[in-house]
Amino acid sequence: MNTLYIIASVFILLIVLIIVVFLIIRSSREDSDIKAKAVSNSTKVLSLEPKIPHDFESLRKIIKNKKSSALQLSEALDLIIKYHGEIHPKLGIRTHPEFDNYIDVIIRLCRHPRADSKMVVKFDKELRAKNPTYEKDINDTITKGLNSRV
Repeated sequence: MNTLYIIASVFILLIVLIIVVFLIIRSSREDSDIKAKAVSNSTKVLSLEPKIPHDFESLRKIIKNKKSSALQLSEALDLIIKYHGEIHPKLGIRTHPEFDNYIDVIIRLCRHPRADSKMVVKFDKELRAKNPTYEKDINDTITKGLNSRV
């Protein structure tokens, strides 16, 4: 009789063990499905983030902000070239008053802690290509900005 109780107990424990293993496997699959859904939702949220505004002052504020990342700087510079790259023509031998805004952007870019040389050179080349009459002025401003870098 004792043997019968022992065999029955082992059989019941075996069934309970099988049920527990089944529940563990099932819950781990549900957790992985939930994680996969969370990852796909997070990528959707990232793609819905607001874009950088295209007006010159907003882009200038990004460059002025010392906490802006290199990616934000690069995007802001690309947008400046794309939407505001052409400076008004010179007034005789004087630069147009709008050029002062570009001087500020160039100097702030040169002084920015997260700006690298590639970024500065790319902006310099693209701005000079769009404004050949300002080539000397842009070059002088780049030199001043790099010399003032801390």
